[in-house]
Amino acid sequence: MSSQRDVEKSYVSFGDRLREDDFAVEPAYGRAFELPSDDEWLTRLCLPLMVGVRR
Repeated sequence: MSSQRDVEKSYVSFGDRLREDDFAVEPAYGRAFELPSDDEWLTRLCLPLMVGVRR
């Protein structure tokens, strides 16, 4: 958690400690950031957090 925005939890997953079936892909939540609409979505999501998105 961030000291400035500590209202949500985050999880870190290390690839050498996971099995292939530990996670499942959710097609409805997928984003392809090479598409303009998904790139804009990411930029809008990050803007209030003062996180820059580099292309």
